[in-house]
Amino acid sequence: MLRVLRFNSFLTYKQPKHFHLYVARHKRAILIKLEQDVPFSTVQHISKWVTYRDSRRGTYKFRARTRYKAVADLLFSLGLANYHSVLDLGAGSCQFGRYLRRLGFHGAYLPVDAVLDGTDLETFNVPTANFVIAIEVLEHLRAPLRLLSSMEKAAERAVVITTPNSETVNVIRCDPTHVSVVHAHELENNRFTVQRESWFGVPDDSLLAWKPARFQRN
Repeated sequence: MLRVLRFNSFLTYKQPKHFHLYVARHKRAILIKLEQDVPFSTVQHISKWVTYRDSRRGTYKFRARTRYKAVADLLFSLGLANYHSVLDLGAGSCQFGRYLRRLGFHGAYLPVDAVLDGTDLETFNVPTANFVIAIEVLEHLRAPLRLLSSMEKAAERAVVITTPNSETVNVIRCDPTHVSVVHAHELENNRFTVQRESWFGVPDDSLLAWKPARFQRN
């Protein structure tokens, strides 16, 4: 077993030879069970995003009344039903899944995140699902349009994303882990419908964008 012990911002590691990635929180430690060879860089990748998740100041209540509500309302307007699947990229602590359950959704909620399974979204090939979403994720990637393209290929019903709006805010300065900007015109040129939202205190500071699958499958 790999044990990653966190004392404030300092990380120490003990690495075994074989492991299967599974991240669980236990008090101040992160435990990762191991079954196969995985590069140590993967461990560092997980630790980076666990630290980021734990440093976030926003609350579930705030997310629920802003972007979670907007995304959920949109999904239901696009036909989300209990026999559908929702693949949530960059799901973090799966709070959006919790929100969907509160609204009565009982279909398959499929979270993907480095802190859950070690996934690196920079290289991830998105598997098929009815709805594929990424809430405040693309701006954290160096190649956001690559992931977006993979999402489009995988979605059987629709793709839904949110991201900061570069027309009104400095995206890179918003967050130390923001490394890219996805512009509204890029999404519109790719046939996404783009809606400007005000979630963080600045008018039109966010983008909510969606694109139905070209050939929709139930």
